[in-house]
Amino acid sequence: MNKTTLAAVTFALLGTTIMPASAIEISPTAQKIIDTTIANECSSGGCDLTAAITAAITNNPALAESLVAAAIAAVGEDSEAAETIIATAIIALGADSPQIANILNIATEAGVNSDTVTSIAIASGVDATIASEATAAGSTPANSSPISSTPTNKTPTYTSPGNSGGGGGGGGISKNQ
Repeated sequence: MNKTTLAAVTFALLGTTIMPASAIEISPTAQKIIDTTIANECSSGGCDLTAAITAAITNNPALAESLVAAAIAAVGEDSEAAETIIATAIIALGADSPQIANILNIATEAGVNSDTVTSIAIASGVDATIASEATAAGSTPANSSPISSTPTNKTPTYTSPGNSGGGGGGGGISKNQ
């Protein structure tokens, strides 16, 4: 099975996909649009995912966020198709659309790596500040540890460079100093 056929099959099974609890809730209208668009844009010979997502967002810009969430849920967050969906949504809406920050945030909440989302956004023409701010609040890796803001009460120590024995200043090994 090629990638485009797999994407079409995955979209067909979208109704049984479960999103993470922190992600946007997919509206039934967006779900129906994705299903219909995929049925119209995808044939048994393959699926042009870019055309399908572009058509869905162009015809329903107010539902763009839910459409992106539904599409990422269908293809999986760790897939090339998810990356294609993000780039396609940015292009369909326009890199300067006020919805872009929400689209990027939805992608990270759906589980797409925030660095990947930021890179895709910048490559698609989104201002780097908007891209990084939108994904900064996204999911963090499980092995990351929070930085403590508690003071440690340790007094920094200072060693005089003259007594280091390195010869880089006063206090060297010569008796004539």
